This record gives sequence, C-alpha cells and structure tokens, in this order.
Amino acid sequence: MLVLGDGPFEGRGPPAFPPAAAAAAAILLFAFGTPGAAGAQPEPAPTHLLTLALIDPATGAPTAARLSVQGSDGGSLRPSADSLCLFQDALGGYFYADSAATLFVPAGPTRVRAAKGIEYTRFDDTLDVQSDTTVVIELAPWIEPRSGGWVGGEAHAHLAHPPVIYDLDADDALFLLRGEGVRVATFLEHGYLFTGEVDPHGDTDAFFFASEEYRSPIFGHLGLLGLDAFIDPDWGYLGWPLNREIIEEVRGHDHALAVYAHPVPTYDFFDVNDWPGTGLAREIWIDAALGDLDAMEVLSYSNTAVPGFVADTLWHHLWNSGFAVPGIAGTDACPGRGGSYPLGALRGYALVPDPYAPPGDLYDDWIEAVRRG
Repeated sequence: MLVLGDGPFEGRGPPAFPPAAAAAAAILLFAFGTPGAAGAQPEPAPTHLLTLALIDPATGAPTAARLSVQGSDGGSLRPSADSLCLFQDALGGYFYADSAATLFVPAGPTRVRAAKGIEYTRFDDTLDVQSDTTVVIELAPWIEPRSGGWVGGEAHAHLAHPPVIYDLDADDALFLLRGEGVRVATFLEHGYLFTGEVDPHGDTDAFFFASEEYRSPIFGHLGLLGLDAFIDPDWGYLGWPLNREIIEEVRGHDHALAVYAHPVPTYDFFDVNDWPGTGLAREIWIDAALGDLDAMEVLSYSNTAVPGFVADTLWHHLWNSGFAVPGIAGTDACPGRGGSYPLGALRGYALVPDPYAPPGDLYDDWIEAVRRG
C-alpha cells in the first residue's frame, strides 16, 4: 500500500467544497470571504466571457477536472448561469467541470488553475483577458499506476456529514471523483446510500462503496470499509463497548476492513467530551497487539496533531514494536458541508490482480490488498 498526498492546488489551506446537481456541468466549491469595506466603490471593470475547455491529450477526449479562476480584482470567480451549474458567490473558491466551464471575468490578468488529482499534470497560468476568450487546457496523465496493477483509492470521505449544506447523490459523488481522478472511494456514512455493495452507478474508472464510520468518544473512530450489513448503533457510549467488539463483528463480513481513522487528531488523552479529543485512537495499541487491526490512516487531514497530517511516529512505533499494521490514506473530506479538502487529495495505492476488473470485483481486490499491506 502506497499512501500519497496531493494539495488542493499548491497549498494546504482548506478549500471549500461544492454544491451539486445531477445534471450540472460544473459545481462550485467556495470559501466564505470577508465583505468589502463600506463606502464608495470603484466602477466595475468590463467583463468578458471566458470558456475553459478540458482535454486529455492522451485520448483527445474531454475530461473532468477541478478549476480555480481568480479575476483581475482578486476575487474567485464562478461559472456563469449558462454552464448549467449550481453555485455560490466565492472568494478563494474553486469548482469542478465535466468537460468545460464558461464564466464572466473582469478584463485584465486572470489566473486559471486546473488539476485532476495526483496522476495528471496541472495547469497554472495568468491570462490577459481583454475580450471573449476560449482556452483549451490539456491535463495529461504523467504516470500510469494501473499499467503496473496499482489502483488509487480514497478510504475515508463523507457525503452527508452534518451540518449538510448540499444534498449530494451518487451521481454527484461520481462527478467529483472523476474530477479528481479517483478510481476507488469509500464514503463512511451513517446509513446514507448504504446497500452493502458497490454503488451501481459507477464504472471501473470511478466508483464508490457507501459504508460506515463507527465513532467511540473514548477509544477512537473506526472506518468500517466494505460492510455487507450496517452495524447499529454507529457510535459508542462513554467506555462501552470496546472497539475490539466492533472489529470482531466486522470479521463476519466478506471483504471488510476495520481501520483506525485519523488516529492522532490531538494528544490530549483525557479530553473525551469534544472533538478532536473524541477522535483519538486510545485503543489502537491493544487492538494491534491482539492482531485485530486491519489498517490505520497514516495520512488524514484530521490527523491535526501531527506535522503534515502524517501519523508516521505512531505508525513507526507500532512497527518497531512488532505490530505490522498496514497504512492507508483518507482525507476525511465532507463535500456536503460546503467546506472541505478535495476527495482523494490523500489516497492509497494498492496492488491488485486486475486493475480493470468490474467495480465489485475491483473493490474486493483493493480491500484485500490493503489488508495484506
């Protein structure tokens, strides 16, 4: 298992995540900005229509991607109404498009950035827009992990984590995954879209399994990947039950994993009332010693107590103690909340027998590859 991280564009600051509509050609992810100062305002600059066409030069076909457009006035810009999208006004935001995006921009220097996850080249250029302009953006794969049998996956994200601003459905989820080049994803929900199998809307290039996150405020959170039946309740009382009991229940499911999620959101061992204290993996050493643990999230944006969100010290201590716990990566992204890291910005690559297998088989193979480390 290889675990890799990919910043939103070039930084780690939390971007904001999107609205959604099944028929949308683009979705805006936004960050709330500070209102401008009161008083007289300058005349607005002339605006022009900017069209951004997204192409994969390896195939010549349109491709989905993540876009950020910053106008000459310094503001982040959104797709126009005729791009068939839902959007919010944005400062410092970004949006997704499935093949092209059209938006009005003020005349002058306009910075355009485009990305499609870890496996593709990026685009970052400042355009001098003085008239209606069309730009073709080529996002080429610079590495082909699948040619060697490696498939990248997002192990921890949420579509319906409260407070929910946007109601995202399966089509929205796939739209976002394709925009980030994520092949395999597990959404850890609390019953939302849960079927006990891979969602049927995807294909071998992008699909997801809606599973469950079990939250104990004392012992830590568990990502339960690939469940064929929902484990209820999906939260623990103070001090009961042990996470080990939940892990043992997961053992009764075919091709399922019990993974310690974001094991180090804090170092405060005694804070069990509020986040991030309720997410600390206090039981991880016991479960590792008993051989019950399938994996831990080495990379997670909710590992906020460690530099770079990398729980490498804990992981190395486990390994140096003789507990060969596999590592995995999950962003803990929550696009439905409006503000979130991109899906798959942190992802793990697993070596599978057939990286082009049907989604159900590929998910099972990916799970078992993670289990083997």
